[in-house]
Amino acid sequence: MELFSLTKPQKSICSMEQYYGGSVANITDSLLFEAPVEVQALQGVLNKTLEQCDSLRIRIQMQDGVPMQYISPFAPCMFDVVGFANQAAFDSWIAKLARTPFDLNGSLFKIYIFTLNGQVGIALHLHHLTADAWTLNLLANTIVQNLKGEASSQGSYTDYLIEEQAYECSTRRAKDKAYFMSCFEKCSEPVYLSDKQVTNAEANRLSITIDMAASQEIQAFCDDSGLSPYALFMNALAIYLYRVKGAQDMFIGTTVLNRAGYQAKNTPGLFINTVPALMHIDETASALENLHQNTDGISGLFRHQKYQYNDLLIDIRPYDPAIARRVCSEGELRLLSEVADPSRLFCRMWVARESYAKCWDVA
Repeated sequence: MELFSLTKPQKSICSMEQYYGGSVANITDSLLFEAPVEVQALQGVLNKTLEQCDSLRIRIQMQDGVPMQYISPFAPCMFDVVGFANQAAFDSWIAKLARTPFDLNGSLFKIYIFTLNGQVGIALHLHHLTADAWTLNLLANTIVQNLKGEASSQGSYTDYLIEEQAYECSTRRAKDKAYFMSCFEKCSEPVYLSDKQVTNAEANRLSITIDMAASQEIQAFCDDSGLSPYALFMNALAIYLYRVKGAQDMFIGTTVLNRAGYQAKNTPGLFINTVPALMHIDETASALENLHQNTDGISGLFRHQKYQYNDLLIDIRPYDPAIARRVCSEGELRLLSEVADPSRLFCRMWVARESYAKCWDVA
Protein backbone atom coordinates (compact mmCIF):
# COMPACT_ATOMS: atom_id res chain seq x y z
CA MET A 1 0.00 0.00 0.00
CA GLU A 2 1.54 3.27 -1.15
CA LEU A 3 0.80 6.36 0.93
CA PHE A 4 0.62 9.82 -0.64
CA SER A 5 0.47 13.24 0.95
CA LEU A 6 -2.77 15.13 0.41
CA THR A 7 -2.63 17.52 -2.51
CA LYS A 8 -2.99 21.19 -1.70
CA PRO A 9 -6.61 21.29 -2.93
CA GLN A 10 -7.29 18.35 -0.63
CA LYS A 11 -5.54 20.07 2.29
CA SER A 12 -7.80 23.08 1.76
CA ILE A 13 -10.86 20.83 1.96
CA CYS A 14 -9.55 19.23 5.17
CA SER A 15 -8.95 22.64 6.73
CA MET A 16 -12.44 23.78 5.77
CA GLU A 17 -13.99 20.64 7.23
CA GLN A 18 -12.01 20.96 10.47
CA TYR A 19 -13.06 24.59 10.86
CA TYR A 20 -16.74 24.32 9.94
CA GLY A 21 -17.41 20.64 10.59
CA GLY A 22 -20.61 18.84 9.58
CA SER A 23 -21.32 18.20 5.92
CA VAL A 24 -19.46 21.18 4.45
CA ALA A 25 -17.20 18.88 2.36
CA ASN A 26 -20.02 16.82 0.82
CA ILE A 27 -20.86 16.65 -2.88
CA THR A 28 -24.28 15.12 -3.59
CA ASP A 29 -25.99 14.76 -6.97
CA SER A 30 -28.39 12.47 -8.81
CA LEU A 31 -28.88 11.08 -12.30
CA LEU A 32 -32.26 9.86 -13.58
CA PHE A 33 -32.33 7.67 -16.69
CA GLU A 34 -34.99 8.39 -19.30
CA ALA A 35 -34.57 5.01 -20.98
CA PRO A 36 -35.50 1.80 -19.12
CA VAL A 37 -32.64 0.41 -17.02
CA GLU A 38 -32.48 -2.91 -15.20
CA VAL A 39 -31.42 -2.51 -11.58
CA GLN A 40 -29.31 -5.67 -11.66
CA ALA A 41 -27.48 -4.51 -14.77
CA LEU A 42 -26.88 -1.17 -13.09
CA GLN A 43 -25.19 -2.93 -10.17
CA GLY A 44 -22.60 -4.31 -12.59
CA VAL A 45 -22.19 -0.98 -14.35
CA LEU A 46 -21.54 0.86 -11.10
CA ASN A 47 -18.96 -1.70 -10.03
CA LYS A 48 -17.17 -1.33 -13.36
CA THR A 49 -17.20 2.47 -12.87
CA LEU A 50 -15.83 2.10 -9.36
CA GLU A 51 -12.99 -0.06 -10.70
CA GLN A 52 -12.19 2.46 -13.45
CA CYS A 53 -12.29 5.60 -11.27
CA ASP A 54 -9.63 5.14 -8.60
CA SER A 55 -10.24 8.48 -6.86
CA LEU A 56 -13.51 7.06 -5.51
CA ARG A 57 -11.44 4.48 -3.65
CA ILE A 58 -9.32 7.01 -1.77
CA ARG A 59 -8.94 6.22 1.91
CA ILE A 60 -7.39 8.39 4.62
CA GLN A 61 -4.80 7.09 7.07
CA MET A 62 -3.19 9.14 9.83
CA GLN A 63 0.59 9.00 10.03
CA ASP A 64 2.22 10.79 12.96
CA GLY A 65 -0.90 12.93 13.28
CA VAL A 66 -0.87 13.91 9.57
CA PRO A 67 -3.60 12.70 7.17
CA MET A 68 -2.22 10.67 4.28
CA GLN A 69 -4.09 8.92 1.47
CA TYR A 70 -3.96 5.69 -0.43
CA ILE A 71 -6.03 4.04 -3.15
CA SER A 72 -7.81 0.99 -1.78
CA PRO A 73 -7.96 -2.10 -4.05
CA PHE A 74 -11.16 -2.55 -5.99
CA ALA A 75 -13.70 -4.87 -4.40
CA PRO A 76 -17.20 -5.42 -5.84
CA CYS A 77 -20.02 -3.71 -3.92
CA MET A 78 -23.74 -4.31 -3.62
CA PHE A 79 -25.31 -0.87 -3.92
CA ASP A 80 -28.41 -0.08 -1.89
CA VAL A 81 -31.69 0.27 -3.80
CA VAL A 82 -34.31 2.70 -2.48
CA GLY A 83 -37.75 3.51 -3.86
CA PHE A 84 -39.77 6.75 -3.71
CA ALA A 85 -43.47 7.28 -4.23
CA ASN A 86 -43.13 10.86 -5.45
CA GLN A 87 -40.70 13.70 -6.12
CA ALA A 88 -41.25 15.30 -2.72
CA ALA A 89 -40.19 12.12 -0.95
CA PHE A 90 -37.05 11.91 -3.06
CA ASP A 91 -36.18 15.58 -2.53
CA SER A 92 -36.51 15.18 1.23
CA TRP A 93 -34.34 12.06 1.23
CA ILE A 94 -31.52 13.47 -0.90
CA ALA A 95 -31.48 16.73 1.08
CA LYS A 96 -30.96 14.67 4.24
CA LEU A 97 -28.28 12.61 2.49
CA ALA A 98 -26.43 15.77 1.45
CA ARG A 99 -26.21 16.82 5.11
CA THR A 100 -24.85 13.46 6.26
CA PRO A 101 -21.12 13.79 7.03
CA PHE A 102 -18.55 11.15 6.18
CA ASP A 103 -16.35 9.27 8.62
CA LEU A 104 -12.82 9.90 7.36
CA ASN A 105 -11.78 6.52 8.71
CA GLY A 106 -14.00 4.73 6.17
CA SER A 107 -15.21 4.92 2.60
CA LEU A 108 -15.47 8.43 1.14
CA PHE A 109 -18.26 7.68 -1.31
CA LYS A 110 -21.78 6.30 -1.22
CA ILE A 111 -23.79 5.41 -4.32
CA TYR A 112 -27.50 4.53 -4.29
CA ILE A 113 -29.76 3.15 -6.98
CA PHE A 114 -33.26 4.60 -6.69
CA THR A 115 -36.63 4.26 -8.40
CA LEU A 116 -38.99 7.19 -8.89
CA ASN A 117 -42.18 7.37 -10.95
CA GLY A 118 -41.29 4.22 -12.86
CA GLN A 119 -37.78 5.40 -13.70
CA VAL A 120 -34.41 4.31 -12.35
CA GLY A 121 -31.71 6.69 -11.17
CA ILE A 122 -28.45 6.98 -9.27
CA ALA A 123 -27.64 9.19 -6.27
CA LEU A 124 -23.96 10.06 -5.77
CA HIS A 125 -22.82 11.08 -2.30
CA LEU A 126 -19.10 11.90 -2.36
CA HIS A 127 -16.57 13.50 -0.08
CA HIS A 128 -14.89 16.50 -1.69
CA LEU A 129 -11.49 14.84 -1.13
CA THR A 130 -12.41 12.42 -3.92
CA ALA A 131 -14.17 14.66 -6.42
CA ASP A 132 -15.01 18.12 -7.73
CA ALA A 133 -17.79 19.40 -9.98
CA TRP A 134 -15.96 18.31 -13.14
CA THR A 135 -15.73 14.81 -11.69
CA LEU A 136 -19.52 14.57 -11.47
CA ASN A 137 -19.75 15.02 -15.24
CA LEU A 138 -16.98 12.47 -15.80
CA LEU A 139 -18.73 9.93 -13.58
CA ALA A 140 -22.09 10.47 -15.30
CA ASN A 141 -20.51 10.06 -18.73
CA THR A 142 -18.62 6.93 -17.63
CA ILE A 143 -21.76 5.34 -16.17
CA VAL A 144 -23.76 6.03 -19.36
CA GLN A 145 -20.94 4.70 -21.57
CA ASN A 146 -20.73 1.54 -19.48
CA LEU A 147 -24.50 1.10 -19.72
CA LYS A 148 -24.30 1.31 -23.50
CA GLY A 149 -21.31 -1.03 -23.63
CA GLU A 150 -19.16 1.71 -25.14
CA ALA A 151 -15.43 2.04 -24.52
CA SER A 152 -14.50 4.62 -21.89
CA SER A 153 -11.10 5.81 -20.78
CA GLN A 154 -10.28 7.47 -17.46
CA GLY A 155 -6.98 8.76 -16.21
CA SER A 156 -5.53 7.56 -12.93
CA TYR A 157 -5.62 9.88 -9.93
CA THR A 158 -2.49 8.14 -8.70
CA ASP A 159 -0.63 9.56 -11.70
CA TYR A 160 -1.87 13.03 -10.77
CA LEU A 161 -0.62 12.60 -7.18
CA ILE A 162 2.86 11.77 -8.50
CA GLU A 163 2.79 14.75 -10.87
CA GLU A 164 1.79 17.08 -8.03
CA GLN A 165 4.79 16.01 -5.98
CA ALA A 166 7.08 16.77 -8.94
CA TYR A 167 5.44 20.17 -9.54
CA GLU A 168 6.26 21.40 -6.02
CA CYS A 169 9.99 21.51 -6.80
CA SER A 170 9.76 22.41 -10.50
CA THR A 171 10.76 25.50 -12.45
CA ARG A 172 7.16 25.71 -13.64
CA ARG A 173 5.98 26.39 -10.10
CA ALA A 174 8.57 29.15 -9.75
CA LYS A 175 7.32 30.75 -12.97
CA ASP A 176 3.70 30.47 -11.82
CA LYS A 177 4.57 32.19 -8.55
CA ALA A 178 6.44 34.96 -10.35
CA TYR A 179 3.41 35.59 -12.58
CA PHE A 180 1.03 36.18 -9.67
CA MET A 181 3.53 38.25 -7.70
CA SER A 182 3.96 40.51 -10.74
CA CYS A 183 0.17 40.92 -10.85
CA PHE A 184 0.11 42.14 -7.25
CA GLU A 185 2.80 44.69 -8.04
CA LYS A 186 0.33 46.22 -10.52
CA CYS A 187 -2.58 46.31 -8.07
CA SER A 188 -1.77 46.31 -4.36
CA GLU A 189 -4.98 47.92 -3.09
CA PRO A 190 -7.96 45.60 -2.50
CA VAL A 191 -11.35 46.62 -3.85
CA TYR A 192 -14.32 45.83 -1.58
CA LEU A 193 -17.92 45.66 -2.70
CA SER A 194 -19.13 46.17 0.85
CA ASP A 195 -17.69 47.32 4.14
CA LYS A 196 -20.20 45.26 6.07
CA GLN A 197 -18.53 42.87 8.49
CA VAL A 198 -19.91 39.33 8.54
CA THR A 199 -18.68 36.69 10.95
CA ASN A 200 -20.66 33.59 9.92
CA ALA A 201 -20.41 31.14 7.04
CA GLU A 202 -23.95 31.49 5.71
CA ALA A 203 -24.34 31.81 1.96
CA ASN A 204 -27.27 32.93 -0.18
CA ARG A 205 -27.91 32.45 -3.86
CA LEU A 206 -30.08 34.44 -6.24
CA SER A 207 -30.79 32.61 -9.51
CA ILE A 208 -31.77 34.48 -12.66
CA THR A 209 -32.58 32.71 -15.93
CA ILE A 210 -31.77 34.29 -19.28
CA ASP A 211 -33.99 32.98 -22.07
CA MET A 212 -32.61 31.02 -24.98
CA ALA A 213 -32.79 33.92 -27.43
CA ALA A 214 -30.67 36.13 -25.17
CA SER A 215 -28.22 33.28 -24.54
CA GLN A 216 -27.79 32.76 -28.26
CA GLU A 217 -27.33 36.50 -28.81
CA ILE A 218 -24.57 36.60 -26.18
CA GLN A 219 -22.87 33.58 -27.72
CA ALA A 220 -23.11 35.12 -31.20
CA PHE A 221 -21.51 38.34 -29.95
CA CYS A 222 -18.66 36.36 -28.39
CA ASP A 223 -18.12 34.37 -31.59
CA ASP A 224 -18.06 37.52 -33.73
CA SER A 225 -15.70 39.30 -31.32
CA GLY A 226 -13.32 36.40 -30.77
CA LEU A 227 -14.20 36.21 -27.07
CA SER A 228 -15.44 33.56 -24.70
CA PRO A 229 -18.61 33.96 -22.58
CA TYR A 230 -16.36 33.49 -19.55
CA ALA A 231 -14.26 36.54 -20.45
CA LEU A 232 -17.41 38.56 -21.23
CA PHE A 233 -18.92 37.96 -17.80
CA MET A 234 -15.61 38.62 -16.07
CA ASN A 235 -15.46 41.98 -17.82
CA ALA A 236 -19.07 42.72 -16.92
CA LEU A 237 -18.24 42.24 -13.25
CA ALA A 238 -15.11 44.40 -13.62
CA ILE A 239 -17.13 47.20 -15.22
CA TYR A 240 -19.63 47.00 -12.38
CA LEU A 241 -16.83 47.31 -9.81
CA TYR A 242 -15.42 50.26 -11.74
CA ARG A 243 -18.77 52.04 -11.75
CA VAL A 244 -19.74 51.48 -8.11
CA LYS A 245 -16.27 51.69 -6.53
CA GLY A 246 -14.36 53.86 -9.00
CA ALA A 247 -11.55 51.29 -9.27
CA GLN A 248 -9.71 50.86 -12.55
CA ASP A 249 -7.70 47.88 -11.31
CA MET A 250 -9.13 45.04 -9.26
CA PHE A 251 -8.84 41.32 -8.63
CA ILE A 252 -11.77 38.99 -9.25
CA GLY A 253 -11.47 35.54 -7.74
CA THR A 254 -12.35 32.80 -10.16
CA THR A 255 -12.57 29.04 -9.81
CA VAL A 256 -10.48 27.14 -12.36
CA LEU A 257 -10.49 23.47 -13.29
CA ASN A 258 -6.71 23.17 -12.79
CA ARG A 259 -6.78 20.46 -15.47
CA ALA A 260 -4.34 21.00 -18.31
CA GLY A 261 -4.41 18.51 -21.16
CA TYR A 262 -6.56 15.58 -22.20
CA GLN A 263 -5.40 13.21 -19.48
CA ALA A 264 -6.20 15.52 -16.56
CA LYS A 265 -9.57 16.47 -18.04
CA ASN A 266 -10.49 12.78 -18.14
CA THR A 267 -9.34 11.92 -14.62
CA PRO A 268 -11.94 11.84 -11.82
CA GLY A 269 -10.77 13.43 -8.59
CA LEU A 270 -10.19 16.76 -6.87
CA PHE A 271 -8.20 19.22 -8.98
CA ILE A 272 -10.06 22.52 -8.63
CA ASN A 273 -8.30 25.75 -7.61
CA THR A 274 -9.23 29.39 -7.03
CA VAL A 275 -7.08 32.16 -8.50
CA PRO A 276 -7.25 35.98 -8.64
CA ALA A 277 -7.74 37.49 -12.08
CA LEU A 278 -6.29 41.00 -12.47
CA MET A 279 -8.77 43.17 -14.37
CA HIS A 280 -8.17 46.69 -15.70
CA ILE A 281 -10.68 49.22 -17.02
CA ASP A 282 -9.13 51.85 -19.29
CA GLU A 283 -11.31 54.97 -19.27
CA THR A 284 -9.97 56.08 -22.67
CA ALA A 285 -10.63 52.74 -24.41
CA SER A 286 -13.85 51.40 -25.85
CA ALA A 287 -15.77 48.60 -24.14
CA LEU A 288 -14.61 46.14 -26.82
CA GLU A 289 -10.99 47.22 -26.43
CA ASN A 290 -11.23 46.65 -22.69
CA LEU A 291 -12.77 43.26 -23.35
CA HIS A 292 -9.89 42.18 -25.56
CA GLN A 293 -7.26 43.57 -23.21
CA ASN A 294 -8.63 41.71 -20.23
CA THR A 295 -9.18 38.56 -22.29
CA ASP A 296 -5.44 38.48 -22.98
CA GLY A 297 -4.83 38.74 -19.23
CA ILE A 298 -7.26 35.92 -18.51
CA SER A 299 -5.44 33.71 -21.00
CA GLY A 300 -2.25 34.27 -19.02
CA LEU A 301 -4.09 33.42 -15.84
CA PHE A 302 -5.07 30.01 -17.18
CA ARG A 303 -1.48 29.26 -18.15
CA HIS A 304 -0.55 29.63 -14.47
CA GLN A 305 -3.69 28.17 -12.88
CA LYS A 306 -1.81 25.32 -11.20
CA TYR A 307 -0.33 27.63 -8.55
CA GLN A 308 -2.34 27.09 -5.40
CA TYR A 309 -4.49 29.73 -3.71
CA ASN A 310 -3.16 28.95 -0.22
CA ASP A 311 0.43 29.32 -1.43
CA LEU A 312 -0.47 32.70 -2.90
CA LEU A 313 -1.88 33.89 0.43
CA ILE A 314 1.37 32.90 2.13
CA ASP A 315 3.40 34.73 -0.53
CA ILE A 316 1.59 38.06 -0.21
CA ARG A 317 0.98 38.06 3.55
CA PRO A 318 4.39 39.65 4.35
CA TYR A 319 3.50 42.58 2.09
CA ASP A 320 0.00 43.26 3.36
CA PRO A 321 -1.89 40.92 5.76
CA ALA A 322 -5.18 42.66 4.92
CA ILE A 323 -4.85 41.80 1.25
CA ALA A 324 -3.91 38.22 2.11
CA ARG A 325 -7.13 37.85 4.10
CA ARG A 326 -9.33 39.31 1.39
CA VAL A 327 -7.87 38.41 -2.01
CA CYS A 328 -10.22 36.13 -3.92
CA SER A 329 -12.87 36.52 -1.22
CA GLU A 330 -14.48 39.72 -2.44
CA GLY A 331 -15.62 38.51 -5.82
CA GLU A 332 -15.70 35.18 -7.58
CA LEU A 333 -17.10 34.22 -10.96
CA ARG A 334 -17.75 30.76 -12.33
CA LEU A 335 -18.97 29.91 -15.82
CA LEU A 336 -20.49 26.50 -16.51
CA SER A 337 -22.55 24.95 -19.28
CA GLU A 338 -25.69 22.95 -18.60
CA VAL A 339 -25.26 19.29 -19.43
CA ALA A 340 -28.82 19.10 -20.71
CA ASP A 341 -28.31 21.96 -23.16
CA PRO A 342 -24.70 23.06 -23.82
CA SER A 343 -25.92 26.03 -25.88
CA ARG A 344 -27.27 27.73 -22.76
CA LEU A 345 -25.04 30.04 -20.80
CA PHE A 346 -24.82 29.27 -17.12
CA CYS A 347 -22.87 31.87 -15.22
CA ARG A 348 -22.35 31.84 -11.48
CA MET A 349 -21.15 35.07 -9.94
CA TRP A 350 -20.08 35.04 -6.31
CA VAL A 351 -19.70 38.17 -4.28
CA ALA A 352 -18.10 37.42 -0.96
CA ARG A 353 -16.92 39.12 2.19
CA GLU A 354 -14.48 36.76 3.90
CA SER A 355 -16.59 33.72 4.85
CA TYR A 356 -19.83 35.24 3.54
CA ALA A 357 -20.87 34.60 -0.04
CA LYS A 358 -23.75 35.64 -2.22
CA CYS A 359 -24.20 34.00 -5.59
CA TRP A 360 -26.05 34.87 -8.77
CA ASP A 361 -26.73 32.10 -11.30
CA VAL A 362 -27.35 33.31 -14.84
CA ALA A 363 -28.51 30.53 -17.14
